Amino acid sequence: SNIIIPQWIDGTVTDSMFFKFLVEKNAIMLPDGQKISQQSEIPDWYKTNGKWWSERKITDSEFINGLQYLVNQRIVKA
Repeated sequence: SNIIIPQWIDGTVTDSMFFKFLVEKNAIMLPDGQKISQQSEIPDWYKTNGKWWSERKITDSEFINGLQYLVNQRIVKA
């Protein structure tokens, strides 16, 4: 994961690719019936959390739990 995070932050890796990576690693659980699409979007402001995560300013669980919350609230659509 130490390689994919900076690539996601700088836009080399798309949100949907990043999402797919997290789902495949069982870090993020999708709501029933929801599948990953090419249009998956994570708000730009959450990339700040990704930067902090890559710099170890926040923990793995803080980053993942925040993203899981956004998925559960359907703010982020896979």
